[in-house]
Amino acid sequence: QVLKGYGQSYPPAGYLVAYGGNLTGYAHIPPFKGCGVGEDLDPLFTSAISSVGKKADNYTKMTQAPLCVATNPEGPDCPPKVPKPER
Repeated sequence: QVLKGYGQSYPPAGYLVAYGGNLTGYAHIPPFKGCGVGEDLDPLFTSAISSVGKKADNYTKMTQAPLCVATNPEGPDCPPKVPKPER
């Protein structure tokens, strides 16, 4: 699956890749296939982690620091500052 994002304002506001921030949402995790070497672990992983037959209830929150780009290694965001973890 592919995550697609888009903004609805100009100039852009909210989360921007260059400035970092929080990305939140819900994820659908499909059934597992081909897990395990000597035994089939698909049912175990699928029942514990997947959202098969349920709404996408796997809440996800990712915090990204501002970008530090190679063209400006002396920039204000280099080295990247580690974001404070949030719940």
